Amino acid sequence: MSTVAVKNEVLATPSLVQRIRALVMHPVLQKAGLSVFDQALVSGTSFFTSVLIGRAGGEEALGIYALAWSIVLFLRGVQEQLISGPYMIYCRKKTGRRLARYAGSSLAHQLSLVSLTSVGLAVAALGLYYTSTYPTLQPVLMVLVGALPFFLLREFVRHIEFAHFRMPVAIVLDASVAFIQIGLMLLFAWYEMLTVTTAFLAMAVSCLVACCGWWIAAQFPLTINQAAVVKDWRRNWGFGKWALASQLVGCTAIYVMPWVVAASRGEAATGVFAAGSTLVGLANMFVIGLSNYLSPKAAEAYADGGLTELKSVLWKTAGLFTVTLGAFCVFATIGGQLAAAFVYGDSFSAAGPVVAILSVNMWAGAMSITIGNGLWAMHRPAANFRADVFALISVMIATVILVPMFGAIGAAVSMLIGQFMDATIRLAILRGVMHEIASRQEAA
Repeated sequence: MSTVAVKNEVLATPSLVQRIRALVMHPVLQKAGLSVFDQALVSGTSFFTSVLIGRAGGEEALGIYALAWSIVLFLRGVQEQLISGPYMIYCRKKTGRRLARYAGSSLAHQLSLVSLTSVGLAVAALGLYYTSTYPTLQPVLMVLVGALPFFLLREFVRHIEFAHFRMPVAIVLDASVAFIQIGLMLLFAWYEMLTVTTAFLAMAVSCLVACCGWWIAAQFPLTINQAAVVKDWRRNWGFGKWALASQLVGCTAIYVMPWVVAASRGEAATGVFAAGSTLVGLANMFVIGLSNYLSPKAAEAYADGGLTELKSVLWKTAGLFTVTLGAFCVFATIGGQLAAAFVYGDSFSAAGPVVAILSVNMWAGAMSITIGNGLWAMHRPAANFRADVFALISVMIATVILVPMFGAIGAAVSMLIGQFMDATIRLAILRGVMHEIASRQEAA
């Protein structure tokens, strides 16, 4: 081969820099990166909120905040399974007026859910008041009754934008919430008025203002048709009921564990558990952010390319999670105690082991999410439910044994046991479903 030919071949071969540049500029990676950045805004705001509350009120105040926030997370999960999740799946097949009607139906479902949950929360708050149960939590729940609709509306808007891969719009929404919420909380802290109650007020105001701005600026096409609302609800319920059952079973430990720790060891121990959870949440923003992109991407991959494309998406996601979260687990194990003491104060140094254990739990959870999205994409949400049942049983047994003995550390270990069980069973189910579909396609 001549020197000229060799030179031309070298020039024609992409260099490492060119390959990296092409990878970074790939539309898929850019959209996923925007999704992670958006979740960084959300998680960063939540982290800063917990730090301000912990610094202002100590372990007990942070424990009360964790109890109230667990209610919000639970109801947000219900909304995602019944409304946002089905929308991500079914909106892919609709355009124009049909999409506008379906989006309008989803908004009607959202408003109905908000009304029901607000009434239920008000009844629960009154029940605590008349029974004198959790007296420090009662005023917070009263404020939460009025704030909850705005929290859930903000999440509804975010997932609408995620479903259509409009990440920049979601970023503007969440950046607005972060700016207003943190600004109000700093103002309350300056005048020594920052409590859990005023923190929830700041959060509600920020969500309301941001959603109003979205409604005015985005001009998203929505058409509410009564007949379509009923029809779409029946179809969404057919899909979402299994996703909701899986959510209620699979995430029960996450929502209930702070209450178990509070009942067993008190609100101060709950504050330690909440501090560990929040610190791990800094990396969990990567998991949630990538998952917000993965859910519609997995559905799109299966719809367009079948099992081959779906497997490719799932393998790449699992590999990315393992590399990034594996590094975080090492960091959390080595420096978790120092990080907890530095961020929240010396009284929170006991959260170090909790941070280490929950970091591994986060990796196992990322694997469960990845596998679960694969089952969702193949329209098999019921398959996740079976895994979640076995995982919940494992968590319950471990919780009864470990939490009374070890408090927050026992709670973290219990959650880790359940998460590993969930990921293992989901993987076995996913492989079985894929084999079944592949066999059916070969037979056809």
